[in-house]
Amino acid sequence: LVVELAGKDRVEDVLDHVDASIASYQRAATLDPRSPGPVERIATLNQRAYRYAESVRYRERELALDPEAIISYWNYMMCYLAWRADTAAARRVAKRGGPVLEGMLMRLPNDGGMAALWHQVLGPAAFALGSRSCRHAGFFRQSVVRRSV
Repeated sequence: LVVELAGKDRVEDVLDHVDASIASYQRAATLDPRSPGPVERIATLNQRAYRYAESVRYRERELALDPEAIISYWNYMMCYLAWRADTAAARRVAKRGGPVLEGMLMRLPNDGGMAALWHQVLGPAAFALGSRSCRHAGFFRQSVVRRSV
């Protein structure tokens, strides 16, 4: 039954029926309360529908079930930044994500200056500023600025 519901969840998700998809994932989460998958989808769908308070509630529940879900920390940070531009809350989430999340954020210099943006938004306390990736980000940002002038 859970597998059948999971298939229905994905269909609703693909068709962009957000409320129907959330309801379906909630049924799946009720049937398998220890599975983080449906809870993650509920959090993501609520975030996509700009229901940030609900997204935060489900994201916390998901991370309690699966604290190693690094991409969920990323989505959680994005939720706080989009909802209230709450950099302090995003910083706290980044610290909870630990070194694996930090490593993920450090690989962003290839994405048009995103590392510089993260350092500006989340501050140097969240990241190891002396790392090779950060030095590369500074070089990358300078080279992009030079080309755009």
